[in-house]
Amino acid sequence: MKLWLDPGHGTQTTYFDTGAVGPYGTRECDVA
Repeated sequence: MKLWLDPGHGTQTTYFDTGAVGPYGTRECDVA
């Protein structure tokens, strides 16, 4: 599973990996 780390909110917001860039220009992070 992959989550988007959202620096705009400072929290992990769960976005399913769609292969697209996050809505806030977030970076992709792999989690178990």
